[in-house]
Amino acid sequence: TVTLFARDTYDNDSSRQSLTFQLDSTAPDAPLNIELTATSDLGISSNDGTTNTSTLVFTTDLKNEGRLNVYLDGALKTSSLLAAGANDFTLSQVAEGPHRITASLTDIAGNTSILSAPFNVRVDLTDPSSLQALFRAPLVGSDQGSITGVTEPGALVSVFRGVESQQA
Repeated sequence: TVTLFARDTYDNDSSRQSLTFQLDSTAPDAPLNIELTATSDLGISSNDGTTNTSTLVFTTDLKNEGRLNVYLDGALKTSSLLAAGANDFTLSQVAEGPHRITASLTDIAGNTSILSAPFNVRVDLTDPSSLQALFRAPLVGSDQGSITGVTEPGALVSVFRGVESQQA
């Protein structure tokens, strides 16, 4: 508690005002559960951390309100004031390749948390390399043929028979 008053040159004092404050030097909890939202995880799976877009929307949980500082590969990318609870944040123009997303939270007193657990994301903006395929027709009297081929690992290959599709 601090008590303040003013005194003029004639030794007259103003009324006294007390100001009570609490010194906060405790860092807030780090942001929790950073994840790519399903609408931004546009790869083969909606939860594999691989996407084909450079604008990424993430979600995180904050135990306290404060300024969320988001780091892309260790460099500060964005900072926003957010309320406690579930929050989304967006990173734009993320380059192709693997990236590590971390975040810290700075509370109203200026205390900053440790970095969150990292979330690893892979941005893949390049179409798969061309498919090299070999079709072997069925032998006379058989209905079993084969298709073999090579393309980039993890690529989804669709085989069409008429208008129906089968994926391998």
